[in-house]
Amino acid sequence: MAAICPWRMTTAASTPTQQSSSPTLQEIMDEELALRLQDEEWIQLAELDDSEVLDLDDSEDEFEDKEPVPVSEGHDGYDDYDESYDLGDDACSDDFGAGPGFNSLRESMRRQAKHEGHRGTFLAKSHIDLGRNGSGAQENMFDELTQAVLRKLMNKEIVTAVKARVHTGREANVFHGLGLEKATGQERELTLKIFKIFKGDFTRATECDPTGRRYGMEYVRKNIRRHLKAQTEREYKYLSRASAALATGTITETESVGRCARVPKPFILREHMLVTEFVGADGHLAPSLGDARLSGAQLRSAYTDLLRAVRRLYQRARLIHGQLTAASILYHNGQCWIMDLGHAVEVGPESHAKMLTRSLDN
Repeated sequence: MAAICPWRMTTAASTPTQQSSSPTLQEIMDEELALRLQDEEWIQLAELDDSEVLDLDDSEDEFEDKEPVPVSEGHDGYDDYDESYDLGDDACSDDFGAGPGFNSLRESMRRQAKHEGHRGTFLAKSHIDLGRNGSGAQENMFDELTQAVLRKLMNKEIVTAVKARVHTGREANVFHGLGLEKATGQERELTLKIFKIFKGDFTRATECDPTGRRYGMEYVRKNIRRHLKAQTEREYKYLSRASAALATGTITETESVGRCARVPKPFILREHMLVTEFVGADGHLAPSLGDARLSGAQLRSAYTDLLRAVRRLYQRARLIHGQLTAASILYHNGQCWIMDLGHAVEVGPESHAKMLTRSLDN
């Protein structure tokens, strides 16, 4: 080869000088080993005889202990053989189909086919029935996250309908809804307090970090959702503590005289949504203490009830309502209802006398 093609030796010799990097010793050894194994495989395949590869007698001896398949009269056995290898759309059978491994593989394929068939159903958004007889709130009033939360609550029948918006605040919107009580199965009125995600002061407060650098919108939205969820959990916790503190049970004899103001009973919270007891009747929210028309006796009774409630919240629940005003108090069925417990603060070593005095003055 060197005499016939002398240029090959010169090319091979000049290659290392032309290339910037030569192959390593390990790469050369791996390539030689791969070529040697490939040559040995081809030699072994060439030495095999066709009779040894397709020896049907040996394959029959391996199954001689098994009972033959019964053949009905009029059949020579070849019809069943052809049917077992029918490659139709729904038929793919062979002798190895009885093994547990093949059954597991077939089950996995069946589940995958089922998932592919229902993929459109999984991705499609189901319609939320927010009202009855066309009188409820519309679905486009809520963002995607709120719709997902409402869909989960309606699937569990905690909320059966969302009727209308009854109050609009700076931080949240309040809706009137209906739900089923699990203990009795009866329908009850609910209050759905949904904190705003893309509106309010939260967006402006979290647009920049302490250094003044602006955040991305995706980070701002995640931070807002995290903040609103923490605020919802805090209000749920304070409502639970206040509801237990303002219960009918008394501690001293002086507290048993007269009634006490109440707070809405919390039922459940999901993300930025809080479901509580509805304070009102027939879908109409109760008027605030400033808008209600009360007589002198009713005003005196409301004043004593609020003083008793403030004391119980301070002594039992260890809470102080930070923004207790006439607008945050509802009057329903001759009784005061304290709202917006999310602004409450816990009694601690810090200075809270000013907040308590301000609440009493208001």
